[in-house]
Amino acid sequence: MEGTRARGLAVGRWLTERAGRCLAASVALYALTALVDPSQPLDLRVYRGGAPHLFSGGLYDFAVHTGPPIPVLPFTYPPFAALLFTPLAALPWDVALVLWRAVSVAALLVLTAGSLRLLTPSGGGRVRERALLWAAAGLWLEPVRHTLDQGQINLLLGGLVVGGLVLCRTAAGRGAAVGLAASVKLTPAVGGLYLLATRQWR
Repeated sequence: MEGTRARGLAVGRWLTERAGRCLAASVALYALTALVDPSQPLDLRVYRGGAPHLFSGGLYDFAVHTGPPIPVLPFTYPPFAALLFTPLAALPWDVALVLWRAVSVAALLVLTAGSLRLLTPSGGGRVRERALLWAAAGLWLEPVRHTLDQGQINLLLGGLVVGGLVLCRTAAGRGAAVGLAASVKLTPAVGGLYLLATRQWR
């Protein structure tokens, strides 16, 4: 039993010391799988395709036509979200896709690091390395893979909310981070409940 525990601790130390390499290898492997078996990031097509219609009055008439089981994907986000997506429309598709996924992976790292900070306010030990390892492993969790494959915005919003909770020194700043995320998609508004539960309204 003690031998097994010792080996486990040794493996943990070995991985922690190579956390950056683990994340780099995980990202490289994901990039390879994306090249070998490319997905259809339909959500990103909706974001990018709908944004130019913001000023024409036809934002909610726009839709991406696909096949079964969901033949039509309309733009269903607030106008402010379309404004944020506008720069994507100016980029070539391949550039927009690579940039979007790279920013999403960075947001995953912010999400893991911020979550560890919230769970261990005193700092704990080697938070940076643990965040890198969690991000490397998290890249292969189904919700994360689905978000990346479909070009969804979930990781960016999660990183914004958690990053705001950790980095902003005032309740107003944290509330602004949650509000900005909620202006794109309503789900992050749940972060406001955390601020209320922890009495952060000043």
